[in-house]
Amino acid sequence: MGTIYKKIVTRSMPDGAEMFPRRVKGNDGTTRSETWARWKDAKGKMRQARVTDAGRIAMESSTYYAEYRDGQDSVRVIATGCRDKGAALAVLTKLEREAELVRAGVMTPSEQAAALHAKTALTAHIESFIAHLKGKGTIEHHRKKTKRYLEVTIEACKFSKLSDLRREVFEQWLDSQGYSARVYNGYRVAAISFGNWLVRVRRIAVNPFAGIPRANELADVRRQRRAFTEKELNKLIQAAKARPLQEKLTNRGSEADVQDSTRARLELLGLERATAYKLMALTGLRCNEAATLTVGALVLEGDTPHIALEGRNAKNRRAARIALRRDIAGDLRDYLAARLSWLRSGYSGQPIPLQISSTARVFDNMPSLRIFDKDLVAAGIATKDDEGRIHKTDEQGRTLDMHSLRHTFATLLGRSGASVQVAQTALRHSDPKLTLSTYTHLELHDVGRALEGLPELPMQGDSSVAVNVAVTIGKTCNSESFPDTSAVNHAAAQANAHTRRIANKDNANHGVSSHGDEGKDGGPCRSRTCDLVIKSHLLYQLS
Repeated sequence: MGTIYKKIVTRSMPDGAEMFPRRVKGNDGTTRSETWARWKDAKGKMRQARVTDAGRIAMESSTYYAEYRDGQDSVRVIATGCRDKGAALAVLTKLEREAELVRAGVMTPSEQAAALHAKTALTAHIESFIAHLKGKGTIEHHRKKTKRYLEVTIEACKFSKLSDLRREVFEQWLDSQGYSARVYNGYRVAAISFGNWLVRVRRIAVNPFAGIPRANELADVRRQRRAFTEKELNKLIQAAKARPLQEKLTNRGSEADVQDSTRARLELLGLERATAYKLMALTGLRCNEAATLTVGALVLEGDTPHIALEGRNAKNRRAARIALRRDIAGDLRDYLAARLSWLRSGYSGQPIPLQISSTARVFDNMPSLRIFDKDLVAAGIATKDDEGRIHKTDEQGRTLDMHSLRHTFATLLGRSGASVQVAQTALRHSDPKLTLSTYTHLELHDVGRALEGLPELPMQGDSSVAVNVAVTIGKTCNSESFPDTSAVNHAAAQANAHTRRIANKDNANHGVSSHGDEGKDGGPCRSRTCDLVIKSHLLYQLS
């Protein structure tokens, strides 16, 4: 037999609460002193509650909870959501009846579990799903994007409960938005994964979004990136390094107005941005991977400097060792030394740090897309109109963003002659097709450079050969007759006669005359034979 009760929950101490001692009687009949608090609620009513050791107040929940045994004889505690005791008892009776149906085999445990969650708000289910993703170790960016997709979906489609989920409604809304194939697939994956999770935890029996087709992202590319040229990349690094201080000097109008500490801070900020851009362009690190990179992951000394990328910071959740060129390893050492010097200058009267903490992030101020666009303008790669809009697309409609630095890394690998296997390993791709089709931007001049290795076929060859050909042609055209071809004519005549004899023999066997116009049955007939003697000026003399 189940029971209903109100839970004891703790809440923070209300503002203006007054604490006082109170004598209470325990279950064993003895009395003890407890600390209580009293205050006025929002309606002006005086309230009292016991104070816990943590300084919080302990109160009964406003609604009843039901405790019972389900169809599998497991003790379950369910929130009834009822403030009235009679209504809570009715909910308990319904739950116990469903448990009896499960025991009798009339209802399955999955159907019972789905019935329990049918009235819960979808927002609560989404929160539980996001908590599940966090427990799996997914990155925060993925969780935020998935939650945003689901919240936009339930609001636009007016889904409030699990029973409202409909595939046709979701597809109609998604088709009407005009999203790109990539955004379309983002909503699709979020909805399908949410539905699969609901089925696994037995909140619904069937995924309502199963079977939604995937959009072809290759056929609908709204944002096509391009790689930087080497000249553009150098200009971007130099502009990012100098822009913070130059903007300050432009605003102040004079170098004398800029304090030394401000100058050092802005120079460090420019060095940080330039180092981040160069690191991403020469290692293929993604923006989020570079932003979460820690100092302890850098191995800058030794014969093989590299980055020990942790699995939690990688996109594919797999740890990797990323090789570093010696020049970028030296740039990282210089940047960290300048950062440590800056940190030491700010410790007045405090212990000076000997080194940067290994858990500290390499880039404290990772450039955002807005900062990146301003650096493009400063480098002369992009333009800014009078309304403040930045234009960074080329004649082919390709654009530049932070991820273009990774595309540049792949393109530089291709131009250096690296094999597909090496490029795939450096880019940490699971499929070489992705490396070839998406990231290796070979321009026309790269193909032209490869074509330069083909052999030359000049239109003007040896002059003596040309003269001989001309003389031969001249003699042939000026002569009144072709060279003697009697031997050729004789062989052709013999072949033609032999063919005619075979044709006449076949016609005689079939009652056909090779000379008459009618056969034995009076019907018209004709004899066709192949004349092997081709009357050409190559075989016959011109008359």
